Amino acid sequence: MDLAAHPLLNGRSMRFHLSAIAVGCVGLFGCATDDLSSTEASVSTRNGVDYAWARPSPSDLRASGYTFAARYLSYDTSGKNLSHGEADSLIANGLDVVVVWETTADRALSGYAGGASDAQAAAAQAAGDGMPGSRPIYFAIDFDASSAQQATLNSYFDGVASVLGRDRTGAYGGYWPISRLFDAGKIAYGWQTYAWSGGNWDGRAQLRQTQNGIWGGGLDADVAVADDFGQWGITGGDTGPEPSAPPLPTSCGAIEPGHGLAAGQSWSSCDGRFSLAMQSDGNLVLYSFGVAMWATVTVGSGAVVVMQSDGNLVEYSHHSRPLFASGTDGHGGAFAAIQDDGNLVVYAGATPLWATGTADLPPAPTSCGAIEPGRGLAPGEAVYSCDGRYALVMQGDGNLVLYHGGSALWSSRTPGSDGRRAVMQGDGNFVVYGASAARWDAGTAGHPGAWLAIQDDGNVVVYAGATAVWATGTNGE
Repeated sequence: MDLAAHPLLNGRSMRFHLSAIAVGCVGLFGCATDDLSSTEASVSTRNGVDYAWARPSPSDLRASGYTFAARYLSYDTSGKNLSHGEADSLIANGLDVVVVWETTADRALSGYAGGASDAQAAAAQAAGDGMPGSRPIYFAIDFDASSAQQATLNSYFDGVASVLGRDRTGAYGGYWPISRLFDAGKIAYGWQTYAWSGGNWDGRAQLRQTQNGIWGGGLDADVAVADDFGQWGITGGDTGPEPSAPPLPTSCGAIEPGHGLAAGQSWSSCDGRFSLAMQSDGNLVLYSFGVAMWATVTVGSGAVVVMQSDGNLVEYSHHSRPLFASGTDGHGGAFAAIQDDGNLVVYAGATPLWATGTADLPPAPTSCGAIEPGRGLAPGEAVYSCDGRYALVMQGDGNLVLYHGGSALWSSRTPGSDGRRAVMQGDGNFVVYGASAARWDAGTAGHPGAWLAIQDDGNVVVYAGATAVWATGTNGE
């Protein structure tokens, strides 16, 4: 997505009225006007978004590098507010959640009673959305508040703190009201917007809103400049102990009850083609020759995965909070199988209870220079000519490519497709399949028993007996 500036928003909850953005920042504990990039370089930063009525795809957000979304709580009934289902979807796709209460732009001028009333409503909505009770809530000051209005703002946040506690009280606004609230000890969390800030950044604010109107106008860009910025779901709200590393599995292709993987460990199928990795970055990933086929999308969070004695396969955070579960508890003795067909399955005896849905990958070829009927290539897998000079590769991008060294001689011309397996079928056809349909084929059906040869002369040929019925025409290249 193009994250360049877009026109200022209309009809949104948080509106900005700056004709230009003066970007600056502060030292970590002061109120200076240094360059924003220098402050961000000195602390751990994360990119996120906030939005009201927009509904971006959580998976697209995560794929674009965002790791949190700030969402609304209010009395609105037209679709502005966060729901439990949306929170679950964001978290399932690897994004933390932050919440802010906003009704009208100047609601924070309603004093102590208004703050207490808003905090009660916000706390109830947040709990209904699944937010842990220890996490803070931001309350919006969505206008250019003057110093003359500060006493009223302070009273409002006293009202909020009377319900939530001061350690869960946060404010959104421009530089000056945020700084004055911090100075008066009224808030523990600050989310500062670039608007109404004169190029200043308060280093005590854990969140910074740096641009509005991205992704076509419905989203704003944010940067977290503290490890704890009020988030929950993936990395926020954890207080438990570090989980113990489980014992490694003892048999190929299986994770027995009570066994599992710690960060940096993996376990493979019995044929060695597929592996389940508990990565050091916190993501649990099922691989085929280095190509990811399935993942829990828990980058930055996961610590261990355990096949529990109750039958549930569970990934835990560094604070022993479950991040992913197969939902198969109640089946004591169940085990997880990393199958030779590429599927990860939890079994109770011979009964499958849960699976990644990555099956239907063909068995590997058994001979150099050939793919026999019923066999083929999984994502990332290659078969070589017997002299080792030519390789036919089922690439992770969906393209089937014949290589001579580093040079591509031929391809199925399917890059960017969902192509994930190349199969020499029993009917004689050689086919590249996506998730549900063929993406390319040699057109050689009707020759049962035909096989594929990757020859030492560089040609790839489908033979029916001794008769060539299809070829890449790359002999001698």
